[in-house]
Amino acid sequence: MMKSMGIAAVAVLCATLFIPSHSGAADEADEKGWISLFNGKDFTGWRISENGDWKVEDGVIVGGGKRSHVFSDKKFKDFEFKAECQLEPGSNSGIYFHSDYVETWPVVGLEVQLNNTHGDPRKTGSLWGVTHTFESAAKDNEWFELHVKVVGKHVQTFVNGKMIIDYIQPNGVTDDRRVREDGGSFALHAHDPKSVMKFRNIRVKPLNSKE
Repeated sequence: MMKSMGIAAVAVLCATLFIPSHSGAADEADEKGWISLFNGKDFTGWRISENGDWKVEDGVIVGGGKRSHVFSDKKFKDFEFKAECQLEPGSNSGIYFHSDYVETWPVVGLEVQLNNTHGDPRKTGSLWGVTHTFESAAKDNEWFELHVKVVGKHVQTFVNGKMIIDYIQPNGVTDDRRVREDGGSFALHAHDPKSVMKFRNIRVKPLNSKE
């Protein structure tokens, strides 16, 4: 009887250990090393600045209203980052990396511009203030994939699989707008009250390689 109870206890323990944990889905790497940064329900793992007008609707992060940012709690140095994005006409947005939480405009890191038809000539995929494209590879009101790869000082951006920027930061750059040796957070950017932006399937693949 005691032997049977022991076997049953072990079975229960094993079953418990192998129950999938949905609550931790935003922290677990898949078989290819990708980690989801957004659980599709709320802003767990993120922090909103300036009381921004951000919400989650049907598994999508929606931003608008006055200037604001949503910073990831987790920080990364070398990585591949992917997110599906959608902009309403005339919207100005972006995704920062290597940043730090602040209550105002991010003061460190680099911003990958998201702008298809806004008046700013620097379009989607640009590294704002550093190197730019003046033609957008994406369209408003349509989902597109932004892909960013950072290895050492080498930054590449892609839109729907098309390379937009291939940039190597020169030695000696000390400006706050730069690749940082210790990495930093991601931040989703809401620029102004006329802009509406959406994000889903946000994920990152940490890299150990260096250049």
